[in-house]
Amino acid sequence: LKNLLEIVDAQLDNNGVFYVLLPFYRKEETIQLAKQYGLNPSQITEVKQTPSHQPFRVMFRFEKTNQVSKQNEIIITDSNSHYTTAFVSLLKDYYLYL
Repeated sequence: LKNLLEIVDAQLDNNGVFYVLLPFYRKEETIQLAKQYGLNPSQITEVKQTPSHQPFRVMFRFEKTNQVSKQNEIIITDSNSHYTTAFVSLLKDYYLYL
């Protein structure tokens, strides 16, 4: 992760953005490490399998500009085991059968 953020810091211009998907347990570590490279999380999305599960992934949008983080969550399947509208909307271009 440190090597990745070093490269992003070196390659990203001041108006650029960087997205990354990581295991949820690395959320706080990633935020703290990114700040050391001047990268600020402008969007943090926690990913849950169902509404009753704890988050298992986290999606970040990092920028070099300083702004307040928007936080939200996305749930993959509803209580009836159907993909949620938000999940389908996000990944429809990558899956054939959603």
